Amino acid sequence: MPQIPLYNKGAGASPTITGTSLGSQVSSGAFTSVGQELAKFGEVAGNMMYEYYDADKKAEAKSSIAAAENELNEKLEIYNDTDKTTNAETYDKQYKTNSTKYIKEISSKYNLRPNEQKLLVARLADLSAGKHQEGRRKVSAKQDAIRGYSQGTALDRNINAMVTNAVGTPLHEKAKKDAINGIVEAGEGNTLRFLSVKNLDQLNLVVEEKTFTTRTNGATTTEDISKIREDLKESNLTPEKIATQEGRLKTKETAVINNTIADIVTTATVQQDFDGFEPDTVISEEERLAVIDKYLKGDYSSNPSAKEKYESLSVKDQARVNAALVTLRNNEQAQMKWEKYQQENKETQNIESILNESLPKVVNGEMSAKEIYELNLLGTDGLRVKNALLAVSKNIVNNKLTTKTDLTTYALIENEIQNGKITSPLTSFKVGEETKALSLIERLSSETGYISTDNYNVLTGDIASVKTSKGASDLAEFKTFIDGNSGTILGPAKLNKYNTKGKQRLYAWQVNMKANFNKGIKDGKSAADLTSPNSPHYIFTNQDFYIPTTAQIIKEQSDSLVSAMGTKKDFKPEQIKAPSFNKDSKTVTYYDDRQKSSVTLEDQSYKDLKDFKMNNTQFLNWSKTYGQIWRKQEGYSLIAYEKWLKSN
Repeated sequence: MPQIPLYNKGAGASPTITGTSLGSQVSSGAFTSVGQELAKFGEVAGNMMYEYYDADKKAEAKSSIAAAENELNEKLEIYNDTDKTTNAETYDKQYKTNSTKYIKEISSKYNLRPNEQKLLVARLADLSAGKHQEGRRKVSAKQDAIRGYSQGTALDRNINAMVTNAVGTPLHEKAKKDAINGIVEAGEGNTLRFLSVKNLDQLNLVVEEKTFTTRTNGATTTEDISKIREDLKESNLTPEKIATQEGRLKTKETAVINNTIADIVTTATVQQDFDGFEPDTVISEEERLAVIDKYLKGDYSSNPSAKEKYESLSVKDQARVNAALVTLRNNEQAQMKWEKYQQENKETQNIESILNESLPKVVNGEMSAKEIYELNLLGTDGLRVKNALLAVSKNIVNNKLTTKTDLTTYALIENEIQNGKITSPLTSFKVGEETKALSLIERLSSETGYISTDNYNVLTGDIASVKTSKGASDLAEFKTFIDGNSGTILGPAKLNKYNTKGKQRLYAWQVNMKANFNKGIKDGKSAADLTSPNSPHYIFTNQDFYIPTTAQIIKEQSDSLVSAMGTKKDFKPEQIKAPSFNKDSKTVTYYDDRQKSSVTLEDQSYKDLKDFKMNNTQFLNWSKTYGQIWRKQEGYSLIAYEKWLKSN
């Protein structure tokens, strides 16, 4: 036991006290007694100090051992959790090596008394032994899992073999035997928990269920589906399993019917369904339509396979086939139209290209009739363009090329371009009561519905512009501007009813506004800026020139009527038969002096003769003895008849 040194303990000399006498002299015995007492006190104190020291060292050792155990426990748990070893012998060797290393590393961190150091190592060794057993159990579990996975895979393979091979066949029976043996071995080897099937009854049910699923997946006809349904009624499956199989059958049945319908419809366009088919044969659209029509009539004589499929379907599903065939036919027709359009569009583009290049030369007298004849203008449209160019050339030579545009024609063209109905200089259209549709290029030389070269250029420019999103937007903005101001230019409707000069004024204004608008767009201004009254770039600046006064409109109307009626001064009433008014058929028949023939007009809305209106025809200014018929033809025309109601 360690000794705590005490002052003057042992054989050392006692200190000498010098100085004066302390009083009465004490006997030596008394001093001896005091020394003895002091010696006893020193021994007790030494023992107490040692006990304090020993307790402190023990507490330190206890704390160190606990800390060392915690550190080793953490390291060994991490080791066991991350260890990939599946062999016990290998695990033992590797664990011992690592555990010994951990114990040495940890125990060297602490400076304890020898006995306490031995205790530390012993406690760490005990802890390591316990963790070793835990690790061995994990290795064993991994070994079980590996064996169980292998056994489970083998079992699944044998089950699939039983499903795909009929009962009683060698392959089925062998697979069943191997499956049973595998289940028994798993039970003996503590790996049964890893298997999906754990006994013979479960094996039979699983095989039966999988067999139904396989049969359903492989079904290709409704007869297959029906047979599976009948067999399902006799199965050993639970009601829940049967319901699941019924759901699969329903889904498969729908798919089979859909595929059957698709197969039938497909044969209407495949080459094999055509007489005399050979590989790489090109089948025309007309031939495909003929086959579709034949199928729609129920004639599948050219395709026995399709016939069999069709007859296997219910009436409801046969109707679905016919509906799909109708859709197919419509699609085929649409494709034919599209292909035709593409071809025509290509031809049209070629004709337009030649036209755009040739027309300026014709107008400028730079292209002869012979050169026009030689232009590569093919087809009906090509011939029409060629004839139109020849007519323009002839008019130029004879100085008859018009410099004015028919008012009604111009207004209609502007509107139809905006509506997307006139998409090319070759697009034919009628104006008013025209009997023949003419294109823009044809109207350059037409006697009716004519347009000038300048207006032709403007209108064709609009056609090209409207094909772009910006151009279409700009023209829409301009049309809104025209529509919003047209009433102001014409004046009150009641005063303008027969005012042809007002329409001329409107036309001139439109042409002027369009020129201003096009220039503004070309200069980089926006359509909204050009058509807004609040904009400094507003195109309608000369309003006083175009907006008429009331007196002006009245005079224009009077002049228009007098001018028109003056063309019929030689009219003789006795030469004209009285109009016939038929309320049942809602018609009026009269003699048109200009056409030298009778004209019958129809209208579904009039209640009385005075209410009668039809297209561009109106009856005016009646009395029992006098009437006028306003006929809007070639811009303006008025025919006056006297005493035409005499018989009424």
